[in-house]
Amino acid sequence: MKKQNDIGIDRNTRFVHQSVAPQNIDEHNWYYEEKDGIEIIHQVTAGGMDCVRTDSIFIPWERLTDTVRRHWGTYN
Repeated sequence: MKKQNDIGIDRNTRFVHQSVAPQNIDEHNWYYEEKDGIEIIHQVTAGGMDCVRTDSIFIPWERLTDTVRRHWGTYN
């Protein structure tokens, strides 16, 4: 897993349609644009803001495309 806010990642020009760097949502959440979809990372913290664990979910591009079409009212 790449580290959040890591800007030292080399970009492969064959994949210009996706970013290889983490895309920040907020301090404890970010996502990666993968070949087959988006991987969302969430850090679960305790009282002192210590990371207890890190959760991850994967959403395929097809599901995201359907969602965006519904949102913009262009779903056929």
